[in-house]
Amino acid sequence: AWLKAFTFPEELKHEDAVYAAAVYERVVRALVRHGTTTALMYGTMHHGGTAALFEAAKRAKINAFIGNVHMERNADDKGRLTIPVEQSLEVTEALRETYHLKANGRLHLVMIPRFAICVPGTSLDRQALYADHHGLLKTTHLAENLREVWFTRDLCRQPNQDISDFSYARFYADHGFLDGRSIQAHCNYLSRYDLELMIANQTRVAHCPTSNIALNSGLMPLRKMLGKLPVSLGSDISGGPDLSMLRVARSARETVKLHRIHEIQSGRTHINLVERDPEFNLLTQAEAYYLQTLAGAQVLGVDHEIGTFEVGKYFDAVVASYSAGELEDLYDDKTAGSNTE
Repeated sequence: AWLKAFTFPEELKHEDAVYAAAVYERVVRALVRHGTTTALMYGTMHHGGTAALFEAAKRAKINAFIGNVHMERNADDKGRLTIPVEQSLEVTEALRETYHLKANGRLHLVMIPRFAICVPGTSLDRQALYADHHGLLKTTHLAENLREVWFTRDLCRQPNQDISDFSYARFYADHGFLDGRSIQAHCNYLSRYDLELMIANQTRVAHCPTSNIALNSGLMPLRKMLGKLPVSLGSDISGGPDLSMLRVARSARETVKLHRIHEIQSGRTHINLVERDPEFNLLTQAEAYYLQTLAGAQVLGVDHEIGTFEVGKYFDAVVASYSAGELEDLYDDKTAGSNTE
């Protein structure tokens, strides 16, 4: 419902490259104002519009991972956002030749099928083959909400396959989108098998807590993933309401708390057991900071260049200045730590 009501109508406007350029210029400038200097961003199906996003990122001198979004089915009602995979790959190839690893290596092309509902397995195969051949990252959506999970199951399972035997993650694995160069967004409704498969494959995860809550999608089980596979944070604009990664990180901490509360209130686990189980440990400030810095670089495969202030890495950061006394008006030395908790 969200895609058809808001996302698809906006994406249709991006056929006009001039309109797209104006939108993307504002988006990229807003990212930098909020302290984001490295981002994975979805374009649209259109070459001109997606090229405009690359150009905006190049002017801003940010590290940008961008791709044209592919859909073949179940998009807008008139099918104006769907194209055959051959045409989509032609757009991808043109973007790769022009932008991939350009601007001193700051620009990266990414392969982006929207999700299995919109792209059949045979087309995922071709996109994965192209991406792997050219060393591109791959990203899509996995188990964001229950209706998506049910629709995908009914659409993608084999004719004689029992409903209980279908694995959303297995479907992506079978078509090249669950390996160590794949980034799966959301991952709110994973079976134990799904999660074990992702851990075995070291699939990368983009956790989007503000979007998950804003769209009533679900709560990602962050503690079950952290330390077991690469996971970082995403704002998921415009599903998410906020570009600030500081606020996204705070939402990630709140999501872990909500998981803990739900486990207790549902009666599935006694409070004493929850409090002793590492799976329900609260997310520390240090972990939240890691998720929005080094973890992001690790998920994007550039942690050898950015993500920390180690000697030899690039200074991928913004310098923010505050007027004297501005912060002191909010917190004194004794309360700053507890208030930011």
